[in-house]
Amino acid sequence: MNHRGLIATFAALCLLTFPIQSVLAIERTLAVVPQHGSVSAVRQWQPLINELSRQTGITFRFITAPSVTEFEHRLLNGDYDYAYLNAALYLDATKKQGFRALAQRKRSLQGVIVVRKDGPTRLSQLETQTIAFPSPRAFGATLLTRGELRQSNIAHNVAYLGTHESVYRAVARGQFIAGGGVIRSFKLLPPELREQLRVLHTTRPSAPHIIAAHSTISKAEGDQVSKALQSLQFYREGRAVLARLYFEQLGPVDQKTLAALSRFPLPKQRNTRSIVFHVIPRLDPESTRAQMQPLAIYLMQRLEVRVELVTHRTMEQFEKAIYSEGLPALINANPLQAVTLAKRDYKIIAQQLPVS
Repeated sequence: MNHRGLIATFAALCLLTFPIQSVLAIERTLAVVPQHGSVSAVRQWQPLINELSRQTGITFRFITAPSVTEFEHRLLNGDYDYAYLNAALYLDATKKQGFRALAQRKRSLQGVIVVRKDGPTRLSQLETQTIAFPSPRAFGATLLTRGELRQSNIAHNVAYLGTHESVYRAVARGQFIAGGGVIRSFKLLPPELREQLRVLHTTRPSAPHIIAAHSTISKAEGDQVSKALQSLQFYREGRAVLARLYFEQLGPVDQKTLAALSRFPLPKQRNTRSIVFHVIPRLDPESTRAQMQPLAIYLMQRLEVRVELVTHRTMEQFEKAIYSEGLPALINANPLQAVTLAKRDYKIIAQQLPVS
């Protein structure tokens, strides 16, 4: 018998759409690197999506991925029309998919290492400790921060949690002594979470993030979108959109910084085994993620696989995902759902025991 384990896909959560105005004939995806949870990301990016649609006459649809690693995979596979991504990944995407830069943040990218408010006060205290990072190739949060740890001769172990926000929450809960992120994602945290953390170290500045178009987008359309993005800073509504994203302004791409960055290419993607872990919705998605993250981390460390933790807002979304899945995954389900899955050749591998 070909058991799949308790398994499912992420399709229900990673595509989040906005209402489409009937007058708009063209629809494009705007993919955003998943620094935060999907709910937070939609809240941050929806105003820009709406304003860009209004300015250009194109319907933009927000899209993200369950982790930075999966975002990179889909980007380099050519799945996105437009993307917000770090400058090093942009250079990789240009070589592999012909992406063209349309606008760039003006404030430099800086990585941060965060700890709890009552945590370490010196980098040297991280020696031999396990530090959380979003993904192996996250430029600011992982590569810049780990690079400076190595320059300081601080040996450390790593755990990859998928997104910046997952890192911050894990550190706040005390699961890791420290974690890597970037200034922008840290500033955009909910105040009640940010107040539990402290920035222990900030890296040297590097090239900021870019919004780019896939090679299939015509030059005329790309130029139109580029003009709309770079004009946001010049009117009140546009400045409000930028402020929600913690953007000061979007301007032309700095070719000099890109040229300098091209001498330090991203490390090659590893063919790391991965598995999706669907969790039954008991609480809101972020609380469910916080509750189940320790188990996901344990599985990653013991099995040496990348675990993509997927939460759902409703039971309907959850059941639609698990019953339509055809790929290997773990599923945290109730007994009735488990019976249904077992009839579909899924294998029940563990059961929660009551607390005595």
